[in-house]
Amino acid sequence: MAIVLECISSMVSKAVGEAVSVPLLGIGAGSYVDCREERLFLACNRNSSLACGRAGTREHPLLLAKADFPRIEEMLFLIPPKTYFINAVIWNHLKEIALSPKKVLELPALSSIGDYLLEPENNGISLLADFLITGMNSIDEITFVKMERHDLRWYLTMSYLTDRPLSTSGYSLWKHVSGKR
Repeated sequence: MAIVLECISSMVSKAVGEAVSVPLLGIGAGSYVDCREERLFLACNRNSSLACGRAGTREHPLLLAKADFPRIEEMLFLIPPKTYFINAVIWNHLKEIALSPKKVLELPALSSIGDYLLEPENNGISLLADFLITGMNSIDEITFVKMERHDLRWYLTMSYLTDRPLSTSGYSLWKHVSGKR
């Protein structure tokens, strides 16, 4: 059991957290809510210069070594806009694993990254979160890769402006967090 707090102040979510002993999921509810750890995956099209037709699933990703970095750094690294918190998470993870992409393309939304990776003959790569992958129509052409000794994770959170409807990606996140599919 969990409690979902939506569109309330940080102080209210803090008071609720102090009063109950169940996890709190927050959407626009400040920083005093519980969140959950979620996996991040390096992902590219199966026909990219990195995957070369090889398949790698989330459960059994292709294992890459430091020697593969030059090939990854030559790929087009896809990122969400700076207004998304996960943008900073991605850059921090890239710094942590000492990966410096030479070409970066900022796409307008998280769902755009998945759409781009599904296009045949592209040489893009990105970090995708579980919730985004769950919301994709098809992942058959996506190859997931993992760096040796690096298990990339982030803490799932979500904030949005109360006067705007949720985006497709936001809705996918909400379905993933709530378990409603």
